[in-house]
Amino acid sequence: MSSIETPRAGLCRATIALAVLWPSLVHAHGGVSIEDDRCILKIGSYVMHFTGYQPEQTGAQEFCEDIPATGLSVIVLDAVDDALRDMPIEVRILSDVKNLGNGARVADLGAPAEIAAATLAHLPPAAHGTGSLTVKYPFMTPGRYIGYVRAETKTGGPIESVFPFSVGRGSRQWRIYGAVIAGTVALAAGLFALATRWRRSHP
Repeated sequence: MSSIETPRAGLCRATIALAVLWPSLVHAHGGVSIEDDRCILKIGSYVMHFTGYQPEQTGAQEFCEDIPATGLSVIVLDAVDDALRDMPIEVRILSDVKNLGNGARVADLGAPAEIAAATLAHLPPAAHGTGSLTVKYPFMTPGRYIGYVRAETKTGGPIESVFPFSVGRGSRQWRIYGAVIAGTVALAAGLFALATRWRRSHP
Protein backbone atom coordinates (compact mmCIF):
# COMPACT_ATOMS: atom_id res chain seq x y z
CA MET A 1 0.00 0.00 0.00
CA SER A 2 1.41 3.40 -0.93
CA SER A 3 1.70 6.18 1.61
CA ILE A 4 -1.13 8.22 0.07
CA GLU A 5 -3.51 5.44 -0.86
CA THR A 6 -5.72 5.98 2.20
CA PRO A 7 -6.46 9.69 1.44
CA ARG A 8 -7.10 8.79 -2.20
CA ALA A 9 -9.45 6.05 -1.08
CA GLY A 10 -11.21 8.61 1.08
CA LEU A 11 -11.61 10.92 -1.90
CA CYS A 12 -13.03 8.07 -3.96
CA ARG A 13 -15.49 7.20 -1.22
CA ALA A 14 -16.51 10.86 -0.89
CA THR A 15 -17.05 11.13 -4.64
CA ILE A 16 -19.19 7.99 -4.64
CA ALA A 17 -21.17 9.35 -1.70
CA LEU A 18 -21.85 12.58 -3.56
CA ALA A 19 -23.01 10.61 -6.59
CA VAL A 20 -25.35 8.57 -4.42
CA LEU A 21 -26.67 11.62 -2.57
CA TRP A 22 -27.08 13.81 -5.68
CA PRO A 23 -30.64 12.60 -6.53
CA SER A 24 -31.78 13.42 -2.99
CA LEU A 25 -30.05 16.82 -3.09
CA VAL A 26 -31.93 17.88 -6.21
CA HIS A 27 -35.16 16.24 -5.05
CA ALA A 28 -37.88 18.83 -4.85
CA HIS A 29 -40.02 19.52 -1.82
CA GLY A 30 -43.62 18.93 -0.79
CA GLY A 31 -45.50 16.69 -3.21
CA VAL A 32 -43.18 17.64 -6.08
CA SER A 33 -40.25 15.52 -7.23
CA ILE A 34 -37.94 15.62 -10.24
CA GLU A 35 -38.09 12.62 -12.55
CA ASP A 36 -36.55 12.48 -16.03
CA ASP A 37 -35.93 16.25 -15.87
CA ARG A 38 -39.63 16.93 -15.29
CA CYS A 39 -41.39 18.15 -12.18
CA ILE A 40 -43.85 15.56 -10.94
CA LEU A 41 -46.64 16.42 -8.48
CA LYS A 42 -48.10 13.41 -6.70
CA ILE A 43 -51.63 13.72 -5.40
CA GLY A 44 -52.82 10.54 -3.76
CA SER A 45 -51.85 7.73 -6.11
CA TYR A 46 -52.10 10.00 -9.15
CA VAL A 47 -49.48 12.07 -10.96
CA MET A 48 -49.46 15.50 -12.57
CA HIS A 49 -46.69 17.37 -14.38
CA PHE A 50 -45.83 20.70 -12.76
CA THR A 51 -44.38 23.62 -14.73
CA GLY A 52 -43.87 27.28 -13.85
CA TYR A 53 -43.36 30.19 -16.26
CA GLN A 54 -42.69 33.92 -16.03
CA PRO A 55 -43.72 35.05 -19.52
CA GLU A 56 -42.91 38.73 -19.00
CA GLN A 57 -39.38 38.04 -17.75
CA THR A 58 -38.20 34.81 -19.37
CA GLY A 59 -40.75 33.92 -22.02
CA ALA A 60 -41.19 30.17 -22.42
CA GLN A 61 -38.39 29.21 -20.00
CA GLU A 62 -39.69 26.59 -17.56
CA PHE A 63 -39.17 26.44 -13.81
CA CYS A 64 -39.60 23.52 -11.48
CA GLU A 65 -41.08 24.69 -8.17
CA ASP A 66 -39.09 27.80 -7.10
CA ILE A 67 -39.76 30.97 -9.10
CA PRO A 68 -36.59 33.06 -9.43
CA ALA A 69 -38.12 36.55 -9.64
CA THR A 70 -41.22 38.50 -8.65
CA GLY A 71 -43.82 39.42 -11.26
CA LEU A 72 -46.55 37.64 -13.18
CA SER A 73 -46.11 33.90 -12.84
CA VAL A 74 -47.99 31.07 -14.51
CA ILE A 75 -48.25 27.61 -12.95
CA VAL A 76 -49.45 24.81 -15.19
CA LEU A 77 -50.52 21.39 -13.93
CA ASP A 78 -51.01 18.64 -16.50
CA ALA A 79 -52.68 15.38 -15.56
CA VAL A 80 -50.63 12.29 -16.32
CA ASP A 81 -53.34 9.92 -15.11
CA ASP A 82 -56.52 10.12 -17.18
CA ALA A 83 -58.63 9.52 -14.06
CA LEU A 84 -57.79 13.06 -12.92
CA ARG A 85 -59.56 14.52 -15.94
CA ASP A 86 -62.95 13.47 -14.56
CA MET A 87 -62.32 14.73 -11.03
CA PRO A 88 -63.21 18.22 -9.80
CA ILE A 89 -59.80 19.73 -8.99
CA GLU A 90 -59.17 22.85 -6.94
CA VAL A 91 -55.87 24.76 -6.86
CA ARG A 92 -54.81 27.51 -4.47
CA ILE A 93 -51.67 29.60 -4.04
CA LEU A 94 -51.16 30.33 -0.36
CA SER A 95 -48.92 32.69 1.52
CA ASP A 96 -46.71 30.66 3.87
CA VAL A 97 -48.09 32.48 6.91
CA LYS A 98 -46.93 29.73 9.30
CA ASN A 99 -43.35 29.71 7.95
CA LEU A 100 -43.61 26.01 7.15
CA GLY A 101 -40.92 26.15 4.45
CA ASN A 102 -39.99 23.17 2.31
CA GLY A 103 -41.32 20.71 4.88
CA ALA A 104 -44.91 21.88 4.57
CA ARG A 105 -47.55 19.18 4.58
CA VAL A 106 -51.29 19.29 3.95
CA ALA A 107 -51.93 18.65 7.67
CA ASP A 108 -49.87 21.73 8.53
CA LEU A 109 -52.15 24.10 6.65
CA GLY A 110 -54.87 23.93 9.29
CA ALA A 111 -58.63 24.15 8.99
CA PRO A 112 -60.40 25.17 5.75
CA ALA A 113 -60.90 28.67 7.16
CA GLU A 114 -57.14 29.02 7.70
CA ILE A 115 -56.45 27.83 4.17
CA ALA A 116 -58.98 30.31 2.78
CA ALA A 117 -57.46 33.16 4.81
CA ALA A 118 -53.97 32.45 3.43
CA THR A 119 -55.18 32.14 -0.18
CA LEU A 120 -53.76 34.56 -2.75
CA ALA A 121 -55.05 32.89 -5.90
CA HIS A 122 -57.82 30.32 -6.28
CA LEU A 123 -58.89 28.04 -9.10
CA PRO A 124 -62.33 26.75 -7.98
CA PRO A 125 -63.14 23.02 -8.15
CA ALA A 126 -63.91 21.91 -11.68
CA ALA A 127 -63.31 18.96 -13.98
CA HIS A 128 -60.74 19.62 -16.69
CA GLY A 129 -61.31 17.37 -19.67
CA THR A 130 -58.07 18.47 -21.32
CA GLY A 131 -56.14 17.46 -18.22
CA SER A 132 -54.50 20.90 -17.99
CA LEU A 133 -54.97 23.51 -15.24
CA THR A 134 -53.45 26.99 -15.23
CA VAL A 135 -53.11 29.41 -12.32
CA LYS A 136 -51.75 32.94 -12.77
CA TYR A 137 -50.62 35.29 -10.03
CA PRO A 138 -48.56 38.53 -10.02
CA PHE A 139 -46.15 37.91 -7.14
CA MET A 140 -45.05 41.31 -5.86
CA THR A 141 -43.16 40.26 -2.74
CA PRO A 142 -40.23 37.84 -2.50
CA GLY A 143 -40.82 35.08 0.02
CA ARG A 144 -42.21 31.63 0.69
CA TYR A 145 -45.48 30.35 -0.76
CA ILE A 146 -47.39 27.07 -0.87
CA GLY A 147 -49.35 25.57 -3.72
CA TYR A 148 -52.34 23.48 -2.65
CA VAL A 149 -54.17 20.96 -4.84
CA ARG A 150 -57.36 19.11 -3.88
CA ALA A 151 -59.20 16.59 -6.05
CA GLU A 152 -62.57 15.00 -5.35
CA THR A 153 -62.50 11.28 -6.12
CA LYS A 154 -65.68 9.39 -6.95
CA THR A 155 -64.96 6.97 -4.14
CA GLY A 156 -62.81 7.44 -1.09
CA GLY A 157 -63.23 11.18 -0.59
CA PRO A 158 -60.85 14.03 -1.44
CA ILE A 159 -57.11 13.72 -2.05
CA GLU A 160 -54.73 16.61 -1.45
CA SER A 161 -51.14 17.66 -2.06
CA VAL A 162 -48.92 20.69 -1.53
CA PHE A 163 -45.90 22.13 -3.32
CA PRO A 164 -43.98 24.69 -1.25
CA PHE A 165 -41.88 27.14 -3.27
CA SER A 166 -40.06 30.44 -3.03
CA VAL A 167 -40.35 33.55 -5.18
CA GLY A 168 -37.61 36.07 -5.89
CA ARG A 169 -34.75 34.09 -4.41
CA GLY A 170 -33.13 32.80 -7.59
CA SER A 171 -33.21 29.24 -8.89
CA ARG A 172 -33.11 26.57 -6.19
CA GLN A 173 -31.53 24.12 -8.60
CA TRP A 174 -28.55 26.42 -9.22
CA ARG A 175 -28.24 27.11 -5.50
CA ILE A 176 -27.99 23.36 -4.95
CA TYR A 177 -25.43 22.97 -7.74
CA GLY A 178 -23.34 25.75 -6.22
CA ALA A 179 -23.53 24.23 -2.75
CA VAL A 180 -22.54 20.78 -4.02
CA ILE A 181 -19.66 22.16 -6.09
CA ALA A 182 -18.41 24.25 -3.15
CA GLY A 183 -18.67 21.24 -0.86
CA THR A 184 -16.82 19.03 -3.33
CA VAL A 185 -14.00 21.56 -3.72
CA ALA A 186 -13.69 21.96 0.05
CA LEU A 187 -13.66 18.18 0.52
CA ALA A 188 -11.01 17.71 -2.17
CA ALA A 189 -8.85 20.45 -0.63
CA GLY A 190 -9.14 18.84 2.80
CA LEU A 191 -8.22 15.41 1.48
CA PHE A 192 -5.29 16.86 -0.45
CA ALA A 193 -4.01 18.45 2.76
CA LEU A 194 -4.48 15.10 4.53
CA ALA A 195 -2.54 13.32 1.77
CA THR A 196 0.28 15.85 2.05
CA ARG A 197 0.53 15.36 5.81
CA TRP A 198 0.37 11.56 5.34
CA ARG A 199 3.20 11.68 2.84
CA ARG A 200 5.37 13.78 5.13
CA SER A 201 4.77 11.50 8.10
CA HIS A 202 5.47 8.33 6.07
CA PRO A 203 8.65 9.05 4.08
